[in-house]
Amino acid sequence: MIKIPYANISLCSEHFIKYYERRVLETVEKYRLISYGDKVIVALSGGKDSVALLSALKSLIDSGSIGAELIPAFIDLGLGSYSEESEEVVKEVCKALGLKPMVIRLKEATGLELPEIARASGRPICSVCGVIKRYLLNVVGYEIKASSIALGHHMDDLMSYALKALLLNDKEALAKLGPKTPSKGIAISRIRPLYLLTERENLVYALVKNLPFSKNSCPYSRLSGLEKELKSFLLKLDEKYSSLRVSFMKELAKESIKSLTKESTSFKPCKYCGMPSRTGVCSFCKLTEGATGSPKGPQAKQYLKSLIIEYMNTVND
Repeated sequence: MIKIPYANISLCSEHFIKYYERRVLETVEKYRLISYGDKVIVALSGGKDSVALLSALKSLIDSGSIGAELIPAFIDLGLGSYSEESEEVVKEVCKALGLKPMVIRLKEATGLELPEIARASGRPICSVCGVIKRYLLNVVGYEIKASSIALGHHMDDLMSYALKALLLNDKEALAKLGPKTPSKGIAISRIRPLYLLTERENLVYALVKNLPFSKNSCPYSRLSGLEKELKSFLLKLDEKYSSLRVSFMKELAKESIKSLTKESTSFKPCKYCGMPSRTGVCSFCKLTEGATGSPKGPQAKQYLKSLIIEYMNTVND
């Protein structure tokens, strides 16, 4: 059904599912991403990658290979029909897996939707989106005492980002592209269980398991010219040197672990909301203050605390 060149194997549907889930388990174990008793937030977008991640982790928990609690989380950024479709997909896949998703609404957290915040701040929408998602998920993780936030980042994207960081000599960005970004104070750890799996493998896994996922891309997503060139280059390179990407990612993981272990960046609590910051004001409060005239961290935290109570009561029922 599928040929995997870097592993030099061809697999039927049944054995591909086993291969894929074993690959996730090996990544989790090798890089110590999840420990027994952990509470893991799974960040869901409704796309194939995050849906595949949730399904694989649930299968490994059901089989007893991993002992953890999963909390699927979806952020409604207010992107019209795209957000609506993505939310429906998330609810559908969670129902199929016997899980309850936590739906976070940016409008309720700040009074504004993503395009409005981006316009008012004068910043690129993708940059604004990253700040918002990191903040909201970190607050949720902190409030529920989560061990980590699992992201659907895969080998293809991570490698192109890594090469871009190398070319631009962005050592800080490069260090954060490993399988795990450890926690710093109250900043929750980020883990990437799909670190050694390709985008194609995620797609095939989702299709073979008949998982619902959104086929549409974010209406605002844009690859820079350099990122497009790098992804195209890597795909061509993979045709001749199929194991090169895996070898590169494993070495990147080693370097990332070394860099983050040595890193001694100090964080200060934000004077408005108490979340981590480097300057005394967190990125979220700085962004929302510039866009609206007042920092929305305290408002967002209050909303999220109420949402968590409601979510936990629903799950327990």
